[in-house]
Amino acid sequence: MHSKGMGQKLGLLSAFIVDTPLLILDEPMSGLDPKARIKLKNRMVKLKEEGRSIFFSSHILADI
Repeated sequence: MHSKGMGQKLGLLSAFIVDTPLLILDEPMSGLDPKARIKLKNRMVKLKEEGRSIFFSSHILADI
C-alpha cells in the first residue's frame, strides 16, 4: 500500500511518460510534499516550453 503522495507521484509519472500534446490533471499537487510540488511545477513549465498544453484544476491559488 502506498501513501497518498506516493500514489499521486506514480499517477503523474504515468501521465508524463506518454508523449501527448495535451495533459488534463485534476488536483495534481494534492498530497505532495513541498519538494515534490516544486519539482512538479518545474516539470510542468518544461512541458509547456516543449509545446505541450496542460490543463489542471486546483483549489489552492498558490498552485496556479
